[in-house]
Order: sequence, then structure tokens, then C-alpha cells
Amino acid sequence: MIKREWSEEDCDAWTKEDYLAGFFSAISYFAWALGIYWAIMLEPIGFVLIAVAAVSTFLTFYIIDPKLKVQSETFEKRQLHYLKLLHDSQRWSLTEEETKKLEEEMKELEEAKK
Repeated sequence: MIKREWSEEDCDAWTKEDYLAGFFSAISYFAWALGIYWAIMLEPIGFVLIAVAAVSTFLTFYIIDPKLKVQSETFEKRQLHYLKLLHDSQRWSLTEEETKKLEEEMKELEEAKK
């Protein structure tokens, strides 16, 4: 029912998972706001709404997190490629110290990606 494995190409399109996550996200925002308000007033419905908000928040992240992770990894790859291009195009204008620092940052990005 809920897709948990995503490819880079599949992440670009809107799917039912996006709509479900949006729906549960809206429910959780309203439930947290009203639940906390009524819980402060010691109304029992407030505590029920807080429980609904917690479940709704969990469902939002459960549904959309796998897709967001793939999108994030794709963005990191593109960003790393862009940084390499930028570094190569501006290498002549950097001092040796700046070049070393940038190369170290790029290595850190590559290692963090792994």
C-alpha cells in the first residue's frame, strides 16, 4: 500500500504518498495546536487530540521519509558535481591555502555521502 523503496526518477513525480503525507501533516498541525490549547485548559479532548497528533506526525514521517532520503541523496550528488565544476572553473583565482581548504571540504562531502 505505502511505497517504501524509491528510485531517483520516481521521486520527481507527485504520488499518493505525497498526498497522504500532506493530509496527515495538516491533521497533525491542527491536532497539536488544539490539543495543547485544550490540554492546558485541562479538557479531556485536549489529551485525545495530542494522541491523535502524535500518531498523525508519526504517519507523516513514516510515509514521506524514504522518498525524502532518496531526494536528499540525489541533491547531494548534484551539489557535489556542481562544487567540483565551480572549483575547477575558479581554481586559478584561489590562493593555494584556499584551494587546499576547498579540496578538504569536498573530500568531507564525498566521505559523508558514503
